Amino acid sequence: MEYLTRPQAESLEQRIIGALSTGSYTRAELCDVLDVSRPVLGRALDALRAQAVVDYLPDPHPHGRGRPVEKLALRPGVVAVLGLDISRSQALAVALDHQGCCVAQVSRNRDAAGQWEEDLASLGESLATEMVHCGLETDYVTAIGVGLPVPVGRGDAYASKVVSLTKRWWNAPVIVDNTIRMAALREARDGAGGGAAEQFYVHLGWGVGGSVIVADHVRDGATGYAGELGHARVPGSDRRCYCGKTGCLETVASIPAVCRAADVDDLDALAEALARGESKARSALRSAAESIACVSAAAVLLMSPSRIVVGGELTHACPRIVDDLQEALTAELIPGVPWDIEVVPAILDDDGRAMGAAIAALTYAKG
Repeated sequence: MEYLTRPQAESLEQRIIGALSTGSYTRAELCDVLDVSRPVLGRALDALRAQAVVDYLPDPHPHGRGRPVEKLALRPGVVAVLGLDISRSQALAVALDHQGCCVAQVSRNRDAAGQWEEDLASLGESLATEMVHCGLETDYVTAIGVGLPVPVGRGDAYASKVVSLTKRWWNAPVIVDNTIRMAALREARDGAGGGAAEQFYVHLGWGVGGSVIVADHVRDGATGYAGELGHARVPGSDRRCYCGKTGCLETVASIPAVCRAADVDDLDALAEALARGESKARSALRSAAESIACVSAAAVLLMSPSRIVVGGELTHACPRIVDDLQEALTAELIPGVPWDIEVVPAILDDDGRAMGAAIAALTYAKG
């Protein structure tokens, strides 16, 4: 699927929710505040009541005789959309209300070698339990977004597997996509990618991934596999990748690959070695950046983005790789051309992927 990275124009239903978030109103007051007629307001309110978004409250201060004036208020504790995300190292889930506020969340670490189906089932159970504990109403969930740690194309069987898992707790449409695309969506909406209509997102973690954003839309291409940066071949590399090819970017620029090149045991040790200024660690990081630049340059030549956002665990632990990538990318591009590309680090927390999945679901729910 494709997702809009900038907020859509507010519908009347959203404007009603925004007004009621400040307090209760009568129908007449809402008509004045929103500058709409009573019939138009009535149709929008009917739709919101069907989703249990608003309630009628009796006027606590009735005036004179006759029927008390009813006031409208937001119904508290109603969950609108869910976002669940399984990356190679974490499982995250959030629940949003109709105002887009997070009302429940759960997270846990996971084994990269584990089965995502088992982790998704466990995550769904934890989120369902947490929402009950918080006293939330989940009968009106309108959509569920799910990010998976595998390439997700159009027509894949993953969607049916996910639906069979989520329907244990919720009966709602499910949007399934790659976890990297979910992270890119959130970062473009609310993070370092904000305001850039043309951009490229690079994720450096236990694997390497990417996402293409053109004309303010996260694009998945004709087959849904756009952005699989980690499986582009790096010239001169012959290490075998789990995908069956040799020389994939993931074999030289992922966390395991950089740690191996730096001769350290894990990511923490790599960060410590860099902090001490060890030349082998510094060389490993720079070499990874050069490989990423070599592959990214092709994307730049094709789409000419104004920004490249670099996220993932490797970037967070070793932020110097962002500057290294900027320098290496400049060397790869046509000299003398004013490319004007910013290479910037992602700024959102790890829950960004789950929030991205929820935003994808919210986009679907709004049609």
